[in-house]
Parts: sequence; C-alpha cells; structure tokens
Amino acid sequence: MLVIDPHGDGESAVNFFKQTASLFGMMLACSNLIKNGNLHYLREINELTEDVTSRFSAGDRIFLAGFSGGARMALSYAGFRKISGVLACGALVPALAIQRAKSGIMCIMGYEDYNFFRRKLTRNK
Repeated sequence: MLVIDPHGDGESAVNFFKQTASLFGMMLACSNLIKNGNLHYLREINELTEDVTSRFSAGDRIFLAGFSGGARMALSYAGFRKISGVLACGALVPALAIQRAKSGIMCIMGYEDYNFFRRKLTRNK
C-alpha cells in the first residue's frame, strides 16, 4: 500500500497504517516529497509505484491510501492509472473524479480531520 500524507510526512503515514499492514500482510511505502501544493504529484506517485514494484515483489496488487489532501491526490491518480483500490481518509473529490477512477474506492469520514492528530487538542475550561 502506498500512503500519501498531505504534509509529505512519510513516517507519520507509516505509523498510522503499520498495524493494519501487519495484520493483512501488506508492505507500506510512503513519500516525504508528495504533499499538498505539489504540482507534479501524479508523476511522483507513478514514480513511487514503479520504484516499489520494481524493487520488491509487490505483484500487481497496488493500493493507494491518503489522508485529507493526500486522499484527493490518491483519488485523482486512480482516474489516470488502474490500481487495485483507494482508501481515502477524510477528503473526497467531485463525483466526476470518482466516476473516472479505474479501481474500487473506500472512503472513511469522521468528525475530526487527520490533521488534528498532529497537535495536542486542549479543552477550554
């Protein structure tokens, strides 16, 4: 599974997915370069995909996951290249982009955005 973090924080993305990856016997790959505002994210996701599949026996089952803006990038990429599936956490794209996707899509939404986990939330008293 390739995980896209909106802030280009590959270590954080790995930490959020490592338990699930271990449970399902999946390999994780992330990038510290692909992040919100990166105009070349489609090319860089493609390069990451090719790098992982050429270096490791990943087979033909490639999944993309993303948080927030990373979810939008993963969904957008799925419209251009057939992958096994997308796990989009906390963000969606317009319906047309979902219709263009060449793979299955699972979306997880909640009351808080992934980005809130980066800072300690305090309650005013």
